[in-house]
This record gives sequence, C-alpha cells and structure tokens, in this order.
Amino acid sequence: MADATPRLGLPLLAAAQAQKHVTHNEALTVLDVLAQIAVKSRSLTLPPASPAEGDAYLIPFGASGAWAWRDGQLALWTAGGWRFITARDGWVVLVEAEQAFVVRRAGAWTATTMLAHSHATTEVTGLDAVLATRVSKVGDVITGRLDVGQKLVVGDSSAVDAEGLVVRHPTAATVSAHVNAGGEAALALREAGSRKGALAWQGGNMRLRTDIAAPLVLATQGVDRLTVPADRAALGIGTAAPAQGLHLAGSAVGLRLQATGGAARSWDLIQTADGHLEVMDAGVGTAMIRLRSVTAAEGAEAVMIGGHAGVSARFYNVAGSGGGPACALALGVNGTTGRSLNAAGTINAAGADFAEYVPLAPDCRAVTPGTVVGIDQDGRVTDRFEAAIAFAVVSTAPALVGGDTGGDEPAARIAFAGRVPLRLTGPVVPGRVVVAAAALAGGILARCLGPDERLSDACDPHILGRIWRRLGADTAEIAVRVGA
Repeated sequence: MADATPRLGLPLLAAAQAQKHVTHNEALTVLDVLAQIAVKSRSLTLPPASPAEGDAYLIPFGASGAWAWRDGQLALWTAGGWRFITARDGWVVLVEAEQAFVVRRAGAWTATTMLAHSHATTEVTGLDAVLATRVSKVGDVITGRLDVGQKLVVGDSSAVDAEGLVVRHPTAATVSAHVNAGGEAALALREAGSRKGALAWQGGNMRLRTDIAAPLVLATQGVDRLTVPADRAALGIGTAAPAQGLHLAGSAVGLRLQATGGAARSWDLIQTADGHLEVMDAGVGTAMIRLRSVTAAEGAEAVMIGGHAGVSARFYNVAGSGGGPACALALGVNGTTGRSLNAAGTINAAGADFAEYVPLAPDCRAVTPGTVVGIDQDGRVTDRFEAAIAFAVVSTAPALVGGDTGGDEPAARIAFAGRVPLRLTGPVVPGRVVVAAAALAGGILARCLGPDERLSDACDPHILGRIWRRLGADTAEIAVRVGA
C-alpha cells in the first residue's frame, strides 16, 4: 500500500499504526493549504523573518536560505517550521501580493488568460483575480479592460447589426466590432466619438476605409512606407504627399513591370543617382531608353534610344549654349544594310540646298556662307583663283549635308544642288548665268554674264548656276550647278 495519495501527496494511515492522529492531522494540514490555494507572494527569494502559522509562498528561481534549491515549490509555515510541497501541472494559485491567479504549466508558474462569453448568465469570472476588479457583466453587456498579454474571446450569435465595444478610452479612442444582417463584419476605430476608419468585409471584398479627412498610412519599423491622401485617389511610396496618382520617392526609386507566360520580359523604370530616367530590360540590365533633364548645355544628350547591341539614336539639347555634338538627333547605322533611316513618305526640311563637307586646303582662310570658292586639284576648298580647277558656292542653310566623318579637320559645306544665296559683284539680273572670276589680290568673286557674253567651253568650269531671284542689291538666289 502507498504511503501517500498520488495527486496531493497526503499521508495515509498504515495498518495497525500507532499515533494515528499525528498522520491524520498532517494530512489535514496539507489539505488545508492545497484546497483553494492562496500564497502571500511568489517573488521573495529569502524566507520571511516572522511568518504566521499557515502562511504559504511560491518559491521563485534562485531562492536561498531555508528555501535554497526549492525552486517552484510551495513553502508552508506550520508547527514552527517550513514544509515544502512539490506542485503539479494544473494547480491554480492566488498570489495575494499581486491579486492575480497563476497556473502550473509545463513545470512553471504562468499568468492565466480569461475566457468570457456573452451568453453567460452569471457574473464574469476567470482565473485571474485582477480581472475580477476590471471586468463586470450587467445583463448581456460585458465591460472591462485587459492588460497586454491577456486575451478576450467574445461571441454572440444574436449580436446582428449592432456594434460591440472592444476597447474604449474614457476621452480619446475606441475600438468596436460590428456585424450587419448580411453577415458582413467590420472593425471600427473611433477618436473622441467620431469614426476614423474601419476594416470591413464588404461585398466579398476586404476594405480599409476612413470617413474623415485623414490620410491612410502603412508603416514598418517605425517608418511610413505607403500613404493614401484623404482628398484624392493617389498612392505615395516613400512620401507622405504624393503629387501624382502614383508617387515614388527615395534614394533608389524604381518601378518593375513584369508579365508572365510565353516570351514575356520584365522591364524596370528607374531614376538613376544622377537624376536620369531609364527604361531597362531587367533580364539584360541594359538601358533601352534614357531621358535626361537638360537645362543649360547645348549638345548634352537629352534622349537615348538603344538596344541590347548598342545605341540606335540620340537626341541632343539645342536650347542652351556650349559644346558637344553639333546636332539635335544622331542615328546609328544598321550593321547589315548600312542604313540609318528609311522613310515611306516625304522628309521635309527648312534648308533649300543639298551640300557636302569638303576639307579646306592648308592655306585657305575661313570661308563665309553665300560666297564663291574654288576646288583645287586635291579636291580641297581654296580661296585662290589660280589654284582652282572648279568653282562652287558655300551653303548657307542646307537641307541635307553629306561627307560628315565626325573628324576635326577644317571643312566647308559646299552646295551641290538646290537653291543657295550668293553675293555677287556687279549687277544682279534674274535669269542670268553666274560665273566665278578672278578678284584683286588673287581672290575669287561671282558675277553675272553680261548681255553680250556667250557660254563657251572656256567658261564652263567657272559656271556656278543661274539666278532665280534677286535677294538684295548684291545678293541673289541661284539654282546651283556644280561643274563636271
């Protein structure tokens, strides 16, 4: 036969035992403690100096003195000494110093949680004595406050189309739950009695909405990440004041567009560290389109259109001043066909002639548009009559220019076809042929053939073209003819 009961450890009387009252009284003493257990404290690490008969304590970890190595046990002061009782899982103890219940779980004492149900017909009760002073029930209404870490479960199938108050501050905010007749639920947040917002299941959709002029903000790690302003449909990512329907702000701003299936690719729209906007093939990491904000320097790249193998076209700023490529648009060349541009229709230009870049002879001075020059035997522009084997006009505003190799060699744009302005010496007569002639000091001038002069093989190399109209006292527009 066992010496004690299996659950509470109460001593049992042995057969033919003498002094039975001693064993019986000892069992009653233990039972007096374990029935409706209440202890003075669970935080003392040293036994109290003057305990009263029947005082009990839960011994915390690290106790010393007479309580050493008794962690988690119940200490009962009886008959002038300490009696120690080993607790079992499931025991519930009231700690008087805390006015709270604790329960033995998995070999440790833990605070209790509370389960309340609105169908209860008695006062709200629980395992935590502190809650008894905070939670009350009048009829079917339960009111009260829970601390962090405590759980409240509320259920009432009859609470249809009515709000149940979950949390309320006396003067500031409330949190309430609501279920309408259609079974749609909402969690409402109020401040000072006015509705601020709600998380609702409505029409088969989860909706988060606010009813007053306050933005909706999503924050993580204490930093605002997403903002929806109160007055318009917009989304700010990294900014609290979106200026557009979608506004991204930050040190590394980008937007990815990703389709799925087939040959779909991912595209990134990013703003670079230097403020440029790039459209990038995410799979290759190559910028296909780049936009630059150019405000001053003429010739700075404004737009780049490219591909995996290189640049197809560049647009340059023409509004400012400065160096750089002397054009507004530069086109690349197809490596197979050698073509840069195919046009199915007319290409319009403001210029009136077609020209080519022709290099200047080493001793040629700078030439001026609208003047006559010679071409020497090396195919270079000369300003000396005796060195010329043919003559041409320097273009003023060409529509198309060839021969641009991009080098630094001095060159002039020579008109080869079309209409070009030209300064003449002598009378300007529309319809007359214009020829080159020797000027004083060996230079070159342009003049009209006189009414008595006839075209001949001798003057053929000197012919520049025919005057179409008079532009001024010494200027005419001529239809260019380059001698063969």
